[in-house]
Amino acid sequence: MKNNTIFFLTIPLYGHVFPVLDVINKVGKEGYNTYCFVNDFFAEYIKNDNVSVICYPEKVIANFNTKSSNLLEDEHISYYHLNYTSNNIEWSAISSKYLYEYMYDYMMKYVKKYNPQVIIYDSLAKWGGLLAKKFNIHSIAIEVATDIEEANCFYEKFYNEVVLEEIRLDEEQGKIKKNELLEYYDKVQMYVYRKFKTLMNFNERKILPDKLFVYSTRNLYESYSNHMKNVEFCGYDSNILSQLDLKEKSGAYVTRGTSIDYYSQNILRNILSEIKSMDINIDITVGNDKKVMERLSAEYEHVRNIHFYNFVDQWKMLANHEIFISHGGLSGVREAILCETPMIVYPSNYHDYQVGLAIERNNIGIMIKDRKLSHGNTCEVKNAIYKILSTDRYTKKIKEVKEEFTDLYKKK
Repeated sequence: MKNNTIFFLTIPLYGHVFPVLDVINKVGKEGYNTYCFVNDFFAEYIKNDNVSVICYPEKVIANFNTKSSNLLEDEHISYYHLNYTSNNIEWSAISSKYLYEYMYDYMMKYVKKYNPQVIIYDSLAKWGGLLAKKFNIHSIAIEVATDIEEANCFYEKFYNEVVLEEIRLDEEQGKIKKNELLEYYDKVQMYVYRKFKTLMNFNERKILPDKLFVYSTRNLYESYSNHMKNVEFCGYDSNILSQLDLKEKSGAYVTRGTSIDYYSQNILRNILSEIKSMDINIDITVGNDKKVMERLSAEYEHVRNIHFYNFVDQWKMLANHEIFISHGGLSGVREAILCETPMIVYPSNYHDYQVGLAIERNNIGIMIKDRKLSHGNTCEVKNAIYKILSTDRYTKKIKEVKEEFTDLYKKK
């Protein structure tokens, strides 16, 4: 009897699981005996009798839930000084190496028990590729978020334009002492990717999948990646928009993602301080932290055009607004393209920066480059809003990119 078992290995985070739920359910619908590795929260969204959910061990879930937000309650600690020192980079790399090795060992018992014919994995769930290589199993990776290992060509640009610039501004404001800054410069690795790869002790050739599927168009992907081997581009089903009205758009939708740390709270405050006086409606999501919701709602209680939410139907929000202001999460960007909503991106990490480059180079939005926004001293967001609203250039271009997405889906 032919083996038709498939493993689907996820990264248990919102922006990684929700974009592939349709794929998981469809694989099960095709009759394949599918085992999906995820956590309890997302299990309820997998609704197919042929899909069995296996929950990751608690220490893996805890790894992805670990944030630096608790360390950022003191606003005098620099976000980038905290996250980009060589010590922290080394910790991150060793932690990732440990996670990959742990998951590799943990998953071996399931591979031996169920003998999968194919392993489909989130491109950041590297243990999927390692297992496929070890047991000579066909492998398919799905890039839901940009992959640092396969798209490192812009890291030096990000480091100079974002990391060092913010640290310089922190020094000006007295948030970092001069000797601390000099020590930082001495310690930090300019080419973090090399350090990361060395500590992980993995050769990239060992973990390349048989096929990489990317939820992007070729033009968008080439704007942030130089990895083109065995890549297929996936579109989106335009029928997902059938219940949405894209004609009545107004105002701005603002988000910094599902989990809002102290740094992101300040970014939201600075954005709002810029645009609250504009004659537009502003809807903001603050994620899963009720304290953040209470804090920001109280601060802007008397500003009538600003509305806060913990969670929203993002499709509807994007369909109803003229502008999307975000950190640059790739899932939200794809949804904005389908909803024909131009974007303003203020990136925090390298993933966001890659997406910002793609948006900028394809003329579907604007990346904010003045890092003074982190310190509450810029009008670049307001200028970007005026620029987008004063021309149809961005909406015309985003409709073209949307057509590329939907055409890709039809061809598949």
